[in-house]
Amino acid sequence: MKLSVALIVLSLASVCLGEAGLRTGDLAYIQAGTLALVLAFFLMLAII
Repeated sequence: MKLSVALIVLSLASVCLGEAGLRTGDLAYIQAGTLALVLAFFLMLAII
């Protein structure tokens, strides 16, 4: 259950950071969103 909640939080963080990066044009936000998405992917693999 805790892993599922962490996956949801990481997915939402990825979307929010990516969107903030697109709005501000700041590459750091886009990279942070990509990193959160990659971490969410590996967490999803751990759940399966």
